[in-house]
Amino acid sequence: RMWESHRIDRQVMQAGLACEVAPGMLRAIVVNLLDNAAKYGDPSVPIRVALERVTREIRIAVGNRWLVPPPSDPESLFGKGERGNAAERAPGSGHGLHLVRLLAETHGGRAEIAVHGDWLEVAVTLPLAGSVHER
Repeated sequence: RMWESHRIDRQVMQAGLACEVAPGMLRAIVVNLLDNAAKYGDPSVPIRVALERVTREIRIAVGNRWLVPPPSDPESLFGKGERGNAAERAPGSGHGLHLVRLLAETHGGRAEIAVHGDWLEVAVTLPLAGSVHER
């Protein structure tokens, strides 16, 4: 795992949150987000991981400063096999973010990308435990 050698800045806004996702699936989401941030991000800048509650959802956001410009349509990075402008920088299949979005949507959530200058953040929002049945 590439991210294990990177510094990580954790921002947990509220502890003790639980979501409606099988533990193995949640792990796959987080590992893919961390790996992408490590592969394509600036190694001198800590990867930022934020966890917060937003109404009846949990939002997990992972971001880093990218060393290459993101594609003109950042959402295209969720495409199956898509590697964007950084394809030559790091090995990979281009399936990581596609899998992240599929897992999020399968569990009633969503995945989104935000670009702010050279900072790229991928956020996954998932229902809080118990809230799926209250909708």
